[in-house]
Amino acid sequence: MKTLSASLHSIIYLALSESRGANLKMINLKGHNLPERQKELNKRVRDATKKKIPFESVRDKHEATDVDKLFKIDLASNYKNIDYILNTFKCGDSLYISRALKCSWIFEDEYSNIINPDYLHQNIFPFMSIKMKKKLLVAIYTHLKSEERIIAFYNYCIEKKLTTIAHKFLIITPDNFKLDIINKGLNLKDVWEESVFLKNFFGDSITLLEAYSKTKDGAHKVRRYLLDLRHLYSVSDVKYLDLIEIFVHIEYRMKSDELGLRMSKDIMKKHKDRVLKKPLLYLSILNKTQVVKYSTIEDAKSFAVALLPSSASNFWLDNYRRTNKYILDVIPKQEMFPFLKKIFSDAYPNEDFETCMHFYNYRFYDMFNEEEKEKWALSQIESQQEVLGPGKDFKWYQFVNFDIALEGIKKYIMITIDKEKRGEMINILVESAKTQQDLEKLFKYYYERHVNESSSNKEHFMKTVIINHNVFEFDDECWNGFNKILYSMHIYSNSGFFFMTDFRLLVVIYNIVHGKEIPEQFRDILYSGFNYLYVDKLSMEKRQILYNYLMNLYTVKIKEFDGKNYEGEERNSIRRYISSVLRVMEIFEKVKEDCPDPIMKYIKLDWENFKNHHILKEKVVVNILEEGELLRLLKKDATQMKNKFPNIKETLANTYSFRINQLLRKLKIYFAKDVAKEYLKFFLDIISDPKSNHTFIYTSVYGVFQLSDEESKVDFMFKYKPHEPKIAHEKINSQLLDIQRAICRYACYSRPPVPLSNVLMYLIGDYVHYSIPMFNYYFVNLPKPLATKFIEATLNAPLSIQKHGLRLAFKSYNAEDLKVLVLTVWKNTKNISLRLLLYKNLFEKILAEDKASQNELFEALKVFTSEVHEDDDKVIYSLLTSSKLPQRFIGDLLKTAWESVGQFKEKGANIDTQYQVLRAIKSNITLMDRKFVKESVIMPHVNEMLTDKKIQPRYKSRELSDRVKTKWALVAKYIVSVRNEEEVKDSIVLVTSIIKMCGEMWAMVHDNTYTIRLFCTNFISSLHLNSNNNFENFKYVKTIFEKVLQTVEEVLPLDEMYLTVWELRLVIITKELCSNLDLTKKDQSEKNEGGKLYDDFADEVGNLAVDLINKGQFYSSFLPQINEKLIIEIKVLARVTDEDLEVVLIAICNRLTRFKFYEIYLLALMLLPTNKEPANYDTFVDTLEKIKELDNPEILSFLLQKYIYGDFKKRRYV
Repeated sequence: MKTLSASLHSIIYLALSESRGANLKMINLKGHNLPERQKELNKRVRDATKKKIPFESVRDKHEATDVDKLFKIDLASNYKNIDYILNTFKCGDSLYISRALKCSWIFEDEYSNIINPDYLHQNIFPFMSIKMKKKLLVAIYTHLKSEERIIAFYNYCIEKKLTTIAHKFLIITPDNFKLDIINKGLNLKDVWEESVFLKNFFGDSITLLEAYSKTKDGAHKVRRYLLDLRHLYSVSDVKYLDLIEIFVHIEYRMKSDELGLRMSKDIMKKHKDRVLKKPLLYLSILNKTQVVKYSTIEDAKSFAVALLPSSASNFWLDNYRRTNKYILDVIPKQEMFPFLKKIFSDAYPNEDFETCMHFYNYRFYDMFNEEEKEKWALSQIESQQEVLGPGKDFKWYQFVNFDIALEGIKKYIMITIDKEKRGEMINILVESAKTQQDLEKLFKYYYERHVNESSSNKEHFMKTVIINHNVFEFDDECWNGFNKILYSMHIYSNSGFFFMTDFRLLVVIYNIVHGKEIPEQFRDILYSGFNYLYVDKLSMEKRQILYNYLMNLYTVKIKEFDGKNYEGEERNSIRRYISSVLRVMEIFEKVKEDCPDPIMKYIKLDWENFKNHHILKEKVVVNILEEGELLRLLKKDATQMKNKFPNIKETLANTYSFRINQLLRKLKIYFAKDVAKEYLKFFLDIISDPKSNHTFIYTSVYGVFQLSDEESKVDFMFKYKPHEPKIAHEKINSQLLDIQRAICRYACYSRPPVPLSNVLMYLIGDYVHYSIPMFNYYFVNLPKPLATKFIEATLNAPLSIQKHGLRLAFKSYNAEDLKVLVLTVWKNTKNISLRLLLYKNLFEKILAEDKASQNELFEALKVFTSEVHEDDDKVIYSLLTSSKLPQRFIGDLLKTAWESVGQFKEKGANIDTQYQVLRAIKSNITLMDRKFVKESVIMPHVNEMLTDKKIQPRYKSRELSDRVKTKWALVAKYIVSVRNEEEVKDSIVLVTSIIKMCGEMWAMVHDNTYTIRLFCTNFISSLHLNSNNNFENFKYVKTIFEKVLQTVEEVLPLDEMYLTVWELRLVIITKELCSNLDLTKKDQSEKNEGGKLYDDFADEVGNLAVDLINKGQFYSSFLPQINEKLIIEIKVLARVTDEDLEVVLIAICNRLTRFKFYEIYLLALMLLPTNKEPANYDTFVDTLEKIKELDNPEILSFLLQKYIYGDFKKRRYV
């Protein structure tokens, strides 16, 4: 290990530092700020170029700082010294490579012999880090103009799985190439923002968009992102809107205004005919203000009709008027009510509109003016329909002129005994009163007739007045009427109810703001718990009057204590007044400066008691320093940078992290001899300070690794290295542990990298946890040769480190080397977590590699699978049964898996594992070796269950039951998954033998269950269901089912198998017809083929039924079950022809009506859908009419039951 570390140290040092000759003085920049030093470096380069200094005299000179190296790179760029630039690409230092990438000339066609995928892959990329390789490719993407070169790099990135960069190149490929990609299948799997990518991919080509929309995946994406591609509207407005009308579905829209203001305006001006034709679509995506602006009254009325929901209940629930207010507001107010009433009545006949309670609840009456509202309310009262509920008609008076309302309410009150209801009626008058004169009449009436009402009624009445009217604006006469009722409530007496404080406060505030004397008995209320419920009703002027009064009141009170000792009862009294002052200031939104000086004097005397009140609390301002501020200072005056040290410390003390990455990089490059040294000393002092906390330490350690030279970094790491792998938390100095953790975390950010030997000092025991970011960082950022050395070192380390090394090996090793490595580790470990890591990463590696590498690695995966054991992690079993692997591997892997797990002990978890593998074998039966499946799984199972008669209806555990069911499902799937005549013969032998054995054991019973009858029925149904997906083999499967039917009829009692025989005959019909269908036809010819298929199926079913009817073997009592069997077959037809199930059902039922038999008509009626608006409406209605023409009472009764009494919904076709 030590030898390896020393060797790697020397490799890193040589690779990143080059030779260190000492003949050339270093470039010592003198500028006072960053721009000056950058200009100074650029001037040095320009001067050297002008003087034509030979590059050879500069190239091998000593580089004391980064500036020396940057000088050489810039000079080489000016001289177009391509060899030096290419060597810089391979140097491994990210700063130098990034600088070299600014040489834009290297990407020109003149250098295409170098900047091409083959040359870079062989000569440059092997020496670059992953990060720099990607950065170079992105630079190439930025500069390339040649279409041929762009395509070459796209293909390279695809081949090397660099899909993100490949997509960048794809965006700038020519349209004909993009069209080829679309036709082959545009893969958006790794695209981060699909809408942004598609926008760039299509560019200004609506042709590409149209082509993409015609692909299966493209149609889905276009439906989702079409509105994000609205820039194409300017390319072709007609074609873009055509696509919108095809792909945008209103039911999936979640927000409106997607097309923006300008585009909406253009559509409304140029394409209003489209909007009017498809209003629901366009109103959901256009800007509302533009729709309103360019809509006439007639347009708005047309939109309003289109926006009507499907039912009256939804009209109200959706609050139609509020939801569509922007459209309805275009219609003149005087036309609104008659128009809404008309469209409502037309859409929902026999439904109430203005006489409906919802009209009231959803405030549709707001469309009325006051006169119309009163007329409407009076008509409701006169009708006595009690729309608002029994005995609630008095509520209508809230909309009526007060004088009329008063007389009307009086009549109701005269016949009302319930006091609560009387109170409710009187409160309606409060809402009806619009002027103070109305209120005066109300108060007079109330005082004369209801002054003796209960306290709660009076309280409710008065609070209703306060809520609905501004009491503080009452004139004297109105106030006197209101105040008389207050007197009747005894608020002016010493006794009273708890609510009286609020009313007393109301009286006090009214008197204050109107300049009146406060009643003597209410004066103390301002010194108690002050409730400001009603202050928000005051005008600004009255608020100020009240505030001044209160502050003056409390100030005078507090001044009375001047000259007295501030202690005891005096202090308690002053505290109460001050608390009241602060409460008043809070209510009136005042600040500390608004507090009167006499009061502030006592607050300062008692500061400890009041200092935390939010009005008085001092605002602590923490000066949080941002990196941007430091960078701005560096660009202005670098000599002032050290003056920011106190601010940096303050920031570190008040934040969890302080990022100054960019600043430190600038200091390292341009200020290495001055400011950088000052900051390095600052960080080292912090680390040495025993008072420094976690944030100080972490920021400072990061700074040390950014600013120190190589030797200082090595010494720093040696100084704090751990002496034991185990951290003794109870003994170790917490600051030392923080430093060690920070080194583990940030050592990897050093440029150039610290020697591996120093890194390995920290990759031990408990410290590995803190070093985890290092593994991925080194893998991505180290040059490939050094990254490989690092990985090799971790693979030879203890297990805790080896795991991380293995993860990196999976990312970097070629297939051949990786195979050797993982097999070696697998053979030598029994660690469960390590085995999982190996299996999972190898599995994922296979998915990501090319075909040749996949073949190599799959051999290792088979070895792993052959050696899985019972205790392995369940994730391994989920992977080996996954369908993610290339298909050519799946059958072989599952075969290996069953050979392993099939030998596990018979216990719950193992049986469940076997069940999972069996399910996977069944799902991938066409990829399996049939001979293996039959000999290793099927025959042993059939022999055990049937030959040895171990079959049962239930087994002793759930796991066993699941395994048995899955094996039988596998047997069924095996039988029907045939591809040629030989496999058909094999399946027929197997299935007929199973049915014959069932016949021999037909009477077998377990626990009062006919075991074989249950099994045989389910098994044949399983054969049926497992045969419905592979349309291409229907011609072979038909032969198998014909033999099954023959065998059933020969060996099983037919009276018990009636439904099974029906099922088999329907299956044979379906397979026969579908096997004759040309599935390659598309478009109209495909529809014609589908229509013929449906007719033929209906004819076959009808002929079968007629034959059974004539033989007396059609049993109508089985019609519901026959209907279920038929629907299964019709679903197959729908899938085969890619047609909506409802369309197929209606077509078949219509054809069945050619057979004039009661039984067949009843069967057709059962099959018909019950939707309110079925597909192919005309054909549906035609079918119903033909059924009715039979004039059979039972059929007519069944029709009514199905379409009316089933859910009592109205359908227009019945």
